[in-house]
Amino acid sequence: MTDKELRRLSRKELLELLIAEEKEKQKLAKELEETRIQLSDRTIDIQNAGTLAEAVFSLNGVYKAVDAAAQQYLENIKKRDEECRIQCEKILDDARIKADEIISEAKKKAEKWK
Repeated sequence: MTDKELRRLSRKELLELLIAEEKEKQKLAKELEETRIQLSDRTIDIQNAGTLAEAVFSLNGVYKAVDAAAQQYLENIKKRDEECRIQCEKILDDARIKADEIISEAKKKAEKWK
């Protein structure tokens, strides 16, 4: 509105115009506040995204370490299993030799009694 048009308005019309402008100002202030909140939320989301990316990257290292530890554990288990298998075979061989000796001795004694 031009100055000339404003001067032609009555007090009532000017007050109504002023009230309408105040309502518009309040509406825009509310929208501005909502926009600031949304911007703040997005900023937080972006910061959290960076934090999440760092966490994932960090967890990647943890997973690699866990995987390496698991591989080492499995290798140790296989090694101990092989050692136990060898020891069991030795015990079994010793037991067979001892059994053969006992059987041989028993046969000799049985021959003497005949």
